[in-house]
Amino acid sequence: MGRKPNRHFAAGDRVSYFHENQTSAVLAAEDVIESFEADQKDAFSNAVGLREEEWQHVSFSSYSSFLKDHGWEDVKTKLMEQAEREQTGVITNGRGQPMFDLQVESKRFGIYPTYRIEAVPMQLEVTSDMEGVVFDFKGEEYQVEDSDTAVELGSVLPGEQTLSFSYDNDMVEIEKEEVAFTPELVDDNLLHKNVELPLEMVSLSSNIDNAELYIDDEPTGLHMGDIEQAGPFFEGESVTLHAETEGNDEYVNRTDKVTYSGQDQIELDFTQVQGLALQDKDGEGLPMDEVGDMVMDFREAYQGAVESGMFRHAAPYVKENSEAHEGLTEYISDVASEDYDFNFTSDEVTGVEQVDGSEYQVDTREQFHFTNNQGDTTSYDREKRYHISLNEHDQPEIYKIDYLDTNRD
Repeated sequence: MGRKPNRHFAAGDRVSYFHENQTSAVLAAEDVIESFEADQKDAFSNAVGLREEEWQHVSFSSYSSFLKDHGWEDVKTKLMEQAEREQTGVITNGRGQPMFDLQVESKRFGIYPTYRIEAVPMQLEVTSDMEGVVFDFKGEEYQVEDSDTAVELGSVLPGEQTLSFSYDNDMVEIEKEEVAFTPELVDDNLLHKNVELPLEMVSLSSNIDNAELYIDDEPTGLHMGDIEQAGPFFEGESVTLHAETEGNDEYVNRTDKVTYSGQDQIELDFTQVQGLALQDKDGEGLPMDEVGDMVMDFREAYQGAVESGMFRHAAPYVKENSEAHEGLTEYISDVASEDYDFNFTSDEVTGVEQVDGSEYQVDTREQFHFTNNQGDTTSYDREKRYHISLNEHDQPEIYKIDYLDTNRD
């Protein structure tokens, strides 16, 4: 298994699982065996006293698969033999790993002994290469401080576990995403897993150390010389990165935007200075090419949103609660539920007009092939007009989209 990690055990009591006492050890054992083999979760839970919340992170089918893969037939035989002899103690599988515990309680009416069977829980510990990630386990939060230190989450039923995780740093904030994993049995009563999260980091470099990093046009407050990586981002997620540094009182120098889509390295070098107004002091607003470039960046993000069914890819370019925001959200949600295919072949800006100091119109022509869920393909040649305004940070946002002309073939 390789190097065994150091262990940091979180505080917490072992969970006790037990059923309502039986006056017959054989009847108690039969309840457990019959309900388990009949795949009756509720009856099995009652037989071994499992509360519903103990199934919060593991399913009955997964737990059942674990027992069957770890010597259920042997366990069943031992359980019945031990019950017939009214012999208390732990029932193990062929590898000596404890699975159940047959116990005797005080005698009922002073005559009959009573029995109970406990499902033996296991301790779950996790590690993660994503240092700083926080796992939520039974309502408690456990942070992975370094990748070599295992964190014990507590007592669980063995099988595939489903946990929620969160992550927060100066660049991104991830809240309550779920991850499923199957831990390995590394000791008689210990489950371990290095949890691989669907997150990625990207290495960054720049030729200006004091430039500030922007992610999806939002400033991070971090300077390029102080960071080596950006993220984490979800696998398959598309985000834009660029860097800015103040050039004079009215303008900043900005790198080209780079779309991150899984590459290992991104260079944000100031090889071509682009003027971007910090404040609309003289009413000039943004250069025309900046507005046109923004629409092209939006088009690229929009295509990713349509293909993935997730509006968040296009959201940074759209004014919140605007007509465009509502229309795009609804449309992307609708196409996500259908087996549609969009093959975009051409996008171009055909005109940019500044209506006033903070209002713009950008005309585009787009061409694509659309295939519906019946396999029928239609070619589109469409002209649109994007209505754009500057927000309080002087960043352009789309608030309305007009369809000027559409040709179908």
